[in-house]
Amino acid sequence: HFTQFDASPLILNPANTGAFNGDWRASVVYRDQWRSIAGNSAFKTYAASFDMPIIRDISVDDYLAGGVQLYNDRAGDGNLTNFSALLSVAYQKFLGEDARKVLTVGLQGGYSQKSIDWSRLYFENEFDEGQWNPGINPDRNFLGTGDGYFVINAGISYAQAVSDNFSFTVGAGVNNINQPLETFDTREKSVDVGLGMRYTGQLGAIIQVGDRFALKPA
Repeated sequence: HFTQFDASPLILNPANTGAFNGDWRASVVYRDQWRSIAGNSAFKTYAASFDMPIIRDISVDDYLAGGVQLYNDRAGDGNLTNFSALLSVAYQKFLGEDARKVLTVGLQGGYSQKSIDWSRLYFENEFDEGQWNPGINPDRNFLGTGDGYFVINAGISYAQAVSDNFSFTVGAGVNNINQPLETFDTREKSVDVGLGMRYTGQLGAIIQVGDRFALKPA
């Protein structure tokens, strides 16, 4: 949902936890889309995160970082809502004597909650000769209004300062490692409806053009 994906680093890859120069980092991203078409049913998404190093100088420059990520998305006429609260940790391992290379491994876990308002939706089999008749859809009796589950995500990244004017980062992550059950249909709780794993890849660079200007393709 976010075009400025680098502004929500903990969503992109858990290994980004603590991967910055500073004492702490906070991020807030908000997106409101298709309001001219959907009106009050427009898609609304926000994310907020906070991360910081928590144990420094574990081995020379190495450190352990921790962070928290909140995410909420609401979509469409049925107010399909997806909320998640995640905690993450990452170990930053510096390589070489000059500390210009760093390998990071991150782990993230938390809870996700999804909900929907079925009363705001209409189904094909509820129309009888063009008239809406909600009493003829037996499937509504088996539709729950919410579902919650725990999720586990992980990631790895490598960053290197090749010179004073050029550095790069490459990384990969996987979400929903535990493939939790997710369904609004109460009849499917006993069958395989696991949430599939999602894979992400990242590649970026910082090209220093001058003292006050840099390019950051990603």
